[in-house]
Amino acid sequence: MINKKNIDNFKALPYLVSFSLPISVPLGLYLGGLYTFLTLFIGYFLLPILDILFGRNDNSDLKYNNKNLFSYLKYLTWLAFPTQLFVILFCLFYISFYQLSYIEYVGLFISAGISSGAFGITAAHELIHQRKFERMLSRLTLFTVCYPHFCIEHVHGHHINVATPKDPASAQLGQSVYNFFITSLIGSYISAWGIEGQRLSRKKIKVLSLKNVMIQNLIINCLMFFAIWYFFSFLGLLFFICQSLIAVFELEVINYIEHYGLRRKEIAPGIFEQQNSSHTWNSNHALSNYALFNLPLHSDHHQHAGRRFFQLRHDKTSPQLPFGYSVMVMIALVPSFWKKMMDPLVNKSME
Repeated sequence: MINKKNIDNFKALPYLVSFSLPISVPLGLYLGGLYTFLTLFIGYFLLPILDILFGRNDNSDLKYNNKNLFSYLKYLTWLAFPTQLFVILFCLFYISFYQLSYIEYVGLFISAGISSGAFGITAAHELIHQRKFERMLSRLTLFTVCYPHFCIEHVHGHHINVATPKDPASAQLGQSVYNFFITSLIGSYISAWGIEGQRLSRKKIKVLSLKNVMIQNLIINCLMFFAIWYFFSFLGLLFFICQSLIAVFELEVINYIEHYGLRRKEIAPGIFEQQNSSHTWNSNHALSNYALFNLPLHSDHHQHAGRRFFQLRHDKTSPQLPFGYSVMVMIALVPSFWKKMMDPLVNKSME
């Protein structure tokens, strides 16, 4: 019998589009040839077109009171780690048994990296802000892209210092995405060490200790490198490192988009106004939000970090991006085009 509760459960279905990226990686690899670029085609050709066609979704009044729906949506992010692990292992086993052409290797490395960034890291970001078990899943997922320190810096650094010079993950007005990638990559890693050092200091534990999460991360990732090299040869290790670099680059491009040029006022030396919706770019383009677990509803996320992705609301008071994330990522890769489009919007939002 069809009832309201059963109908509500279908609200979870659009978010399954996020799994199109990890599914497309082994599918493209199996089909071979130019199909190895399938994830790139879906993520940065098909989705941008559909994102524009589907338009925006004003979900500011949506309610998710159905407990079954709540569980279904929550479990989607729980599936991220096993899905991510399956894709990585499938690719490692495949390239260890089958010889690919040069172009197929390029397609595979790019596609796996795009999936790991847009799907794996995005789901991990959602889980970082939840309970202990989910934070563990997040950390495990981030090990697959060699970026586990994101768990520390994002929560205890970025969310506190966003839109200030103290935050390496907040892009400055006029800064190119390529310059930002380097400064954010280095700055976030240094920040994570500092945050972990302060945590250990409060507990009177030495920094050079196995209780240091940053040292744990280094050891685990090094062991992963050795294991992949041992079981899957140098080619397997090259694949793992390349897909990780592409995934992290994709993450940093999204970081670049989310806070570009927006700044909190300094009300006293080193003290800034409280963050609000004006310090984060928002996007309510429907398909981008379904594909990225509502990450583009970023203003509400910064105001209510503990809200699950399906509880986030479209904040009409925040600065609005002209396109969805899939389109904005491509625009960001062309600095002159990006600045011409975004700098006037930044200046307008800061008036």
